[in-house]
Amino acid sequence: MMAANGNQVDTGVANQVYEKINEYFKSTEKIIW
Repeated sequence: MMAANGNQVDTGVANQVYEKINEYFKSTEKIIW
């Protein structure tokens, strides 16, 4: 939370990265387990 006017953009980017990480772990889960 650096700047108030950048919170919306930061949250949007964080959500995209979070979804990509979730997809990545779901795909690797099948390989690991």
